[in-house]
Amino acid sequence: MTATSKRWRWLAETALGAAALLMLLPLLYMTVSSFKTMKENAKPLSLPGSLNWDNYGTVFTESNVFRMFGNSLFVTTVSMILIVIVGSMAGYVIGRSRKRWANGVYLFFLSGMMIPFIGSIVPMYQMVKSLHMIDNLLLLILIPIGGAMPMVILIYTGFVKSVPRELEESAHIDGSGFLRTYFHIVFPLLLPATSAVVITNIIALWNDFMTPLLFISSESKHTIALGIYAFMSEKTKDWGAVYALTTVTVMPLVLVFLFGQKQFYKGITSGAVKG
Repeated sequence: MTATSKRWRWLAETALGAAALLMLLPLLYMTVSSFKTMKENAKPLSLPGSLNWDNYGTVFTESNVFRMFGNSLFVTTVSMILIVIVGSMAGYVIGRSRKRWANGVYLFFLSGMMIPFIGSIVPMYQMVKSLHMIDNLLLLILIPIGGAMPMVILIYTGFVKSVPRELEESAHIDGSGFLRTYFHIVFPLLLPATSAVVITNIIALWNDFMTPLLFISSESKHTIALGIYAFMSEKTKDWGAVYALTTVTVMPLVLVFLFGQKQFYKGITSGAVKG
């Protein structure tokens, strides 16, 4: 490697390191500030004199953090299971079909990516109200599934095309039906795409704020995002407690991404190239 190449490589690595640090700064600032006292948080750039765990005590005693976690975990888990099952099967059928209608259905789903959520709020609210489903946790499952489906089908359809057809043909010769062939042969091969779908959507589901804000009114049905908003309204000056609650709710997502990032990148690139 020449001196010029080494210099450019060093500059590239330095730029990437600076970009990574810039992305981590909000997380680091939030975590450090969660250990500050109220007086110390008045000085944003200062460091805590000691680790103040009282903020976390306030979170667990003065907020319904366990109930919020339970609601968010329920909504996120059920939504992800349905998104993966419905999206993968739709992508499998579209990716394997040689008929003209498959392309039409594929484009129909992709057209949903062009409709912003903000543009559908009014008709969606009127429809939900007419069905008497306001303040129902089921809405926090159904609405995000509809919003996620276009991208999910895009990823799965692209990845299905990389799976050899011979595997399915051999299974059919052995007498395997459609569902058995799909779940026992095809679906395990879609693991990278499934990992990408799970990681991208689990973050959106866990952080969803607009949907519960519009349709949930009972405090007992608050999710994490809506709970943080309500907690901030109560603790207008106690930012240490707010930072502590935010840190507690963010860490599960950080762990999910750290453990699943390899499959995430593989699924995204495979879906993009094969699609």
